[in-house]
Amino acid sequence: MYEFFLSLKNEIGFYYNLLKLFFYFLTGAIALYILRNIFRLLTFFFSKFDKQVITKNLILLLQFLVFIIVATIVGWIIISILF
Repeated sequence: MYEFFLSLKNEIGFYYNLLKLFFYFLTGAIALYILRNIFRLLTFFFSKFDKQVITKNLILLLQFLVFIIVATIVGWIIISILF
């Protein structure tokens, strides 16, 4: 009986950690999305868009992976500061 509760506690802890990691990612993703939109607005007003479409398409996958990592870290930092 004790082993059942111990197993249940470990399983709940695992899902809690996954939920916490997802919350960190979500918070960081929202913060990065807002910063990106502000940056794009400023770039639109102060410079021209002379980027090549081919270069943008080649690094899209890399940007997505970096976004996931950075969003999780930024979310973790924001939550750590607030709580």
